Amino acid sequence: MPSQTETNSLKGKLWSLLDPVIADEGLALWDLHLVGSPGRPQRIQVFVDREAGGVSLDECASLSRRMGAVLDVEGLIDNAYNLEVSSPGVERTLHRVEHFQRYLGEPVRLKLGYALDGRRNIAGSLQSASEDQVEVDVPGVGLLAVPKEAIRRATLVVSFAKGRKE
Repeated sequence: MPSQTETNSLKGKLWSLLDPVIADEGLALWDLHLVGSPGRPQRIQVFVDREAGGVSLDECASLSRRMGAVLDVEGLIDNAYNLEVSSPGVERTLHRVEHFQRYLGEPVRLKLGYALDGRRNIAGSLQSASEDQVEVDVPGVGLLAVPKEAIRRATLVVSFAKGRKE
């Protein structure tokens, strides 16, 4: 769901328009980015996910056609645009409180806009998340409370451990 300030923006309007289309396919809108400047073709990047099982390439292609038709009918974009639909990936960026809450207990990497306890980069296990802050258990440091406003980028960290040969 877009933030209050995004609601009246083009991003917020696109979110409100596309979210039900995506939900009809049994998927969830993870994030939406607008890339480009006025007078040039915009790139609309739509990231979709499913609670369990991921998203297939065929689903992204089908969803792209449906969303393209809706966008053309509604006319929210005045100039040419390119629509990209994909999964947020395994090492996905976490933006909203529900993203953080979905991955409690998982390893995350935070890049901060300012130093917190002398650190601008934090890696550890995500322990809690609220609208105001997240708590990360940092090895060798302990539980660190990080204000949401300090987070420039939060990324889920996936370990691809080597399997045993038998």
